[in-house]
This record gives sequence, C-alpha cells and structure tokens, in this order.
Amino acid sequence: MTGLDTFGRTVDRPAAPVGAMEQEMDRRPSDSSGGSHVKLRKELGLVEGVAVILGIIIGSGIFISPVGVLQECGSVGMSLVVWTLCGVLSMIGALCYAELGTTIPKSGGDYAYILEAFGPLPAFLFLWDANLIFVPTTNAIMGLTFGNYVLQPFFPNCDVNSASVRLLAAAAICILTFVNCYNVKVTARLQNVFMVTKVSALLLVIIVGLVVLCMGKGQSFDNAFVGMKTDPGQIAVSFYSGIFSYAGWNYLNFMTEELRDPYRNLPRSIYLSLPLVTCIYVLANVSYLMVLSPAEMLASDAIAVTFANKTLGVMAWIMPLFVAFSAFGGLSVHIMTSSRLCFIGARHGHFPMALCSVQMQHYTPAPALAYLGLLSLVYLCTSDIFALINYASFIESSFILCSICGLLYLRWKDPHRERPIKRLRPPVQSVDPAPQRWVRGTLGVNECWERVSMDVCHADNQLYLTLVDCGPSRYAIWRRLKRQDAESVIAQLESIFLERGAPTELLTDNYPSFRSAVFNEFVSRWGVSVRYRAAHVPSGNGISERNHRSIKTLAARKKCSVVEAVYRYNVMPRAEDQSSSPMETLFNYRVKVPDVDTPADADISRFTVGDKVWVRDPSRRCDVASSLGTVNILVPVVFLLICGFLVFMPLYVKPVEVGMGILITFTGVPAYMVFVYWKKKPAWALRAIARFNVFTQKLFLAVKEE
Repeated sequence: MTGLDTFGRTVDRPAAPVGAMEQEMDRRPSDSSGGSHVKLRKELGLVEGVAVILGIIIGSGIFISPVGVLQECGSVGMSLVVWTLCGVLSMIGALCYAELGTTIPKSGGDYAYILEAFGPLPAFLFLWDANLIFVPTTNAIMGLTFGNYVLQPFFPNCDVNSASVRLLAAAAICILTFVNCYNVKVTARLQNVFMVTKVSALLLVIIVGLVVLCMGKGQSFDNAFVGMKTDPGQIAVSFYSGIFSYAGWNYLNFMTEELRDPYRNLPRSIYLSLPLVTCIYVLANVSYLMVLSPAEMLASDAIAVTFANKTLGVMAWIMPLFVAFSAFGGLSVHIMTSSRLCFIGARHGHFPMALCSVQMQHYTPAPALAYLGLLSLVYLCTSDIFALINYASFIESSFILCSICGLLYLRWKDPHRERPIKRLRPPVQSVDPAPQRWVRGTLGVNECWERVSMDVCHADNQLYLTLVDCGPSRYAIWRRLKRQDAESVIAQLESIFLERGAPTELLTDNYPSFRSAVFNEFVSRWGVSVRYRAAHVPSGNGISERNHRSIKTLAARKKCSVVEAVYRYNVMPRAEDQSSSPMETLFNYRVKVPDVDTPADADISRFTVGDKVWVRDPSRRCDVASSLGTVNILVPVVFLLICGFLVFMPLYVKPVEVGMGILITFTGVPAYMVFVYWKKKPAWALRAIARFNVFTQKLFLAVKEE
C-alpha cells in the first residue's frame, strides 16, 4: 500500500505484522475512515480542544454541590472563595497531568502512572478503589441526582420520598447499562443532546441571576463572611464538593493524540477552558445566592428547582427537565467510559480475564458494564449524596496525590526521560562556528531522507538508536532502546517509519541486531535496502560518529540532556543563515529564533541600520531544561501540598467516612497477595477461576479481547 510521508513524497508502506506493531496499536487505534494507517487522526485544534474539555468537566455536580460547599463553609463569601480555589487547583493539577500524559503515553491514566513510578501493588490498589468506590459511587450520585430532579416537580411543597428517588436512580442505571451493552453508538449520539441541556441550564441560571442583580432585588453580600467556619478540617471537607464538580480535568491527557500540535494546543486548551469553567461555576453560585438565602439553599434538595420556582414562574418546569437530562447524560457517558478501566486491570492480570471480554455481536464490554452496574446499585442503599461525595472525593484525591508524587519521583529517578510537553527554545547562535560553505561528502545524496545512516550509541548511561540523514539536511533522530536486541530496534524503527516514512537505503555497521533474521525480514517488508560495513564498501559510520560527537559535546557544554542536545543540533544553522539548519532543510519551513531581527523584519524593528545597541552574551542566557517551557517544579510541589492538606485534614472532621475509605483501600492488599502475587495457586482454585470466566463469557456471549 502507498501513502505520503511527512516530506510529501509517495512511499510504499507494507502492512506490518501484529507482533511488531503491538506498541503502535496501543497508541494508534484504527482510523474510522478505513485508511491504511493505524493511527488516530489529529483533527482537534485549539477550539475543539477547549470544547471537549468543557464537555468533560461540566456535569451534574454544579447543580448539587453548592449546598455541600455552603454547608461546610458556613458563609456565603467563603463558599465563593472555595469555588474559585477549586478551579485554580484543578488548573494546577491539569498542568501536571499534561506532563504525565505526554511523558508516559500509555492507556490507563493514573493506573499507568502509578504502575510506572511505584510498581504493581499501588497500581492494583488504584484499580481496586476505582472499581469498588469512586466509579460506582459517581454513578450512584448521578443516578440520585437524576431521580431527585425528575420527581421534584411532582412534590413542590414537600420532600421527595427517598425510596422513590433510589428506585428511579436504579432504573436509570439499569437502562443505561443495557443501552451501553447493546450499542455504544446510541450512547455517543445522545451526548450531543445532553451537552445542550447542560449548557442551557447553566446559562439560564446565570442570566436570571444577572437580571435579578440589575433589578436590585437580590440578596445582599454585605455580611458575606459572617458565620464562616475556621476549622481547617471543615474547610478541607468543603473542598470535596467543589472538587467533585470540577471532576474531569485529570482526563485531559487522553486528548493528546487527537490534538494538532498537542504540545502547544494542550496547555493552551487548559489555560482557556479551566478559567472559563471557573467563571461559569462562580457566576452560577452568585446567581443562586442572589435569589436564595443561605437557609433556603441548605433546606433544598434540588437547588436549581428551588431557584427556578422563585424566578421563572409558570416556566419553572424547564429547569428540572434540563438538569435531569444533564445528569442522565453524564451518567450515560460515565458508565460507558468507566467500564474500560476494568479492561486495563484484566489486561495486566490484576482482574479476572472475563472482565476484558467483548460481546460477540455488539462488540461491547458487557461483563465489565454489568459488574460496575451491580456495584452502583449497591451504593444506592444510601440516599445521602454528600456522604457519597466525601467517599469518592477522598479516595480519588488520595490517588491523584500518588500520581503527582510519581511525577516528582520520575523527575528525580529518570531526569533524562523524554518529556514532550517541554517546549525547547532554539538557541540564538551555534555552539560551534559553522563553515561558510558546506561540501557534501561521498556518501551524501541530493534528496532528504533518501539515504540514512543508522547506529547504536551509549550516552548518559543509556542506549540510543541513532539515525542521521545523509542528504543535505543531516537531520538526526535519537531514540532510547529499552533492551539491546533486535526487537527493541525494530519497534523504534517501525515508529519512525510510520511517522516520517521509510528511506530508500540504510547505512549501518555489523551490529548483531542489524544482522539478525528478524531485522532482515523487517527491512524487506518495508522495501529498504541495507548497506553493511565492509572493507570495499563505504559505510555511514563516519556520518553517525560525527553526529554522536556533536550531540555529546553539545550536551556537555550546555549541561543538558541528550534529548535536548538533539533538538538543539537540529535547529542549529550549518551556515550563515537559519535556513541551513537540519530541521528547516528537511521540513522546508522557517524555524523561528527569538530575539533576532532579520532584514525582512526591518519595517517593524525597533532599530535601524547604524544604531548602537548593547548585545547580550548568549552564553549568559538561562536555557536549562526547567526554563524552557516545561511544567515548573513549583507547580507539582504546590499541588502536592494542597492535595495533601485536603486528604489528611478531613481525618479529624469526618473520621467515619474517611476511615471507611481507607479501610476499603487496604482490603486490596490481601486481595492483591491472593489473586495477583500468588502465582502457584492450587489446581482447585485455578479450576474455579476458569469456570467463572467461562460462565461469564457464556452468560454474555462474550470472548476474550484480541
């Protein structure tokens, strides 16, 4: 099959076998358009990224959490402060997760990060709590919200019977679980309607509040901080309800592969969307407090309905309808997405194999959906929504804290790990003086990426596969190898060829991995000829070795990592002008170098020819990795301190709820030892597990995921 590489050339791309493509398949699901490239299409820009984030975060929480925040804070002013700080905290956390998601590009979110940093036991405890506590608890909260708002118009002057609310919530969970088992496309199409109801309900609340404010009929904020509770533990508990409404920011890293220029658009989407959500939430709370007194808010089980009854008159029925649809839609998408978490655990052997089975007719994870649906029904035994919020928020905050600790630990343990979220700044001048005229060597060719020199190099106690273009660009690619074998080399080459296209010829030495049968089979599939080093045949080792010396010298002089040194090499001019840099020569676009005026910019420059100016020594520029646009170390540290305060202080205020969460967490330790760590189980136990898997697969007509 043929296609276009990143240089615009038509190239032959053979279909790679499953074994060599496992890592790429994990990151590049099949294109729905039927294309031959196993890769997510980058169709989301900045505007689309902001819209997706808003759709993830805005849910039913804003219609129930204001009561919980006000109840724990004790004052109107402090509740607004908590809502604002929750938005700031979410933004700080989202920046940390943006780095985690690009540093560890694996499925599973927190599970993958904790597994990478701390090993299988903490990762298993995350899955244990996710599937026993905060996933079914969140489903129960959304179901109870749906039931409460549906029944509220029928009981305008009295409290809604809690049993009726739980029964309606159970019916909603069962119906949506069945719909997700039957057809995922139906669920996906319904989200468009539900998104409209979410935004419409919030806009209606804000507009009505602004009208009341302009008419001068609203509640007064003169004594906004009267009655404020000063107990630190009580304030920490008040954050739980606010954090629940902002839930979703820690899933932003899953958008990275679908964003165009993710290392620029992902941070920008965060900067735009989370402040916007914070403004919407604060304005909605101001509108609530303009119309309702604190006593009325605390006495209401459905704050949006009470708000509508006081302001909308005969049209008050619109509000519970909007909120009910919003909660129903949020419950639907949460059931659909959370069931995939069971898949991850089953793939790694942490959960029964039956939970990663797929229904044969509808291709849905029916066993996992049914399992989470049953657990959600168990949590409906209580109708105390705020107790459920405390359960879920405490456990989720604990593992978010663990993930951020993993980020800091990996920075210390593996400082040279590739972190693509970093935005490296091109250097102002070359480290080495470039020749005035560059003469192509005997191995050089006229076309870029036609002939490539390949070698293996040790640097910073790591093993790297290096590729250097023998064409005019001399562009270099360094990829870290996990092992010194042919499989690791093939995996990296496969990734490079899929991304940039395969060259016509590879020049290499007689490294054992390059001489293996599996490597020869790989290059023959791609139609790439290999020229090995011999006495009578010129080799590309000279090109590779010169590049190795340049990169190592650059890393030593600049005191930077090898990854950063490769970037600096690729943007460094080879002659007088910037257009001679390897990157610009290869990709044929201008590399912008800050603080440099060119003749083309003379009309907008602050200086004219002949002006005397002070020139700053480029060697004094602060250009270490921490100043090049990565997440500053203070961001995860501050988030760690705040999150630690929110996790540990409630132990003194809500010891029962927090203690139950901790107890359930530690029940995962013996479960891990028995079901995961214990490999040599007796025959009767293995037979029982096998029978359970077979029974589940027969019950749901499901087979193991391929």
